[in-house]
Amino acid sequence: LQRLSHDRLEQSLINKPVTLRDALLKLRVFVLERAQQNETLPAAQEFLSFLSQFCQLEVAALHPMQSRKHPLAQPVASIGCASELQPDDPLLQFALENQMLSHVQHLEGDLAQASRYLLVAPIKTSLSQTRGLLVVERMPFFALNEETLQTLTVLIAYYADHLIAADAAIPMREMLPDCPELFAEEVLKLARIEKETGIPSHIVALSVGRSGRQKDIYAMVKRMQRTLDLVWEMEEGEIKIMLTLMPLAGQQAVDGYLARIEAALQDQFGVDFVGARIKPNHSSVGVGHAPLLVQDIVTTCRINK
Repeated sequence: LQRLSHDRLEQSLINKPVTLRDALLKLRVFVLERAQQNETLPAAQEFLSFLSQFCQLEVAALHPMQSRKHPLAQPVASIGCASELQPDDPLLQFALENQMLSHVQHLEGDLAQASRYLLVAPIKTSLSQTRGLLVVERMPFFALNEETLQTLTVLIAYYADHLIAADAAIPMREMLPDCPELFAEEVLKLARIEKETGIPSHIVALSVGRSGRQKDIYAMVKRMQRTLDLVWEMEEGEIKIMLTLMPLAGQQAVDGYLARIEAALQDQFGVDFVGARIKPNHSSVGVGHAPLLVQDIVTTCRINK
């Protein structure tokens, strides 16, 4: 039993060598490369292969929607010789009725036995548009766990909201015309993920002077950004403001990020935040209306300059 357990753990590490943050970074690059495609489900086959890599799907298909509760029988993508769609399948009907990712444990007794599928998930945007349906027939028993379900929920939500990202970001860009398009779109995607899954993301704002030693301090802080982070820089008179969007980062990650910056300030310049005249400000993206949240953070930075 111990040997079998070790083998399964080893196989899990081989199949899932990266974290959810890594998966999100890869998906961000992946969807941006195909942003100009006008299909209902852009790059569906590549997206399904991506999901199979990170969530160990073995037999699955993606179906576009004819209407909110009626998927087309013909898939736009499939892996592992997926069977013909069963529109009357109880799990499929449950997922469409409740418009949420559903698995066999949502069904009871004979209904669970009657379902061909292990998992069904609507590809639904934050504007409640159901663009497609993921149906999974087979995956490893040990892969059907809370971590996998959460990963699928995050990646599907991110992909779905990318389909409407440009339109959804218009209100924020009207409030803040200088806000980079990608920054605005990512805030909205991550706000939805936080509200639906409880996985937080944060915006950290730092105000730094533009003269003398503070130019070097600003350059040092900029070099400390993580690969996954997005940065929006702006100039306000004698200060520069740096807004850093930290995807899938909780309060502990924010505290660690600020502590690393302050430690670097001590090492290189012999000062803390107060001595460097840096004013940190931060908030999770899921509290309240995302465009107003970003506007409030920017306004606070301008007031405190």
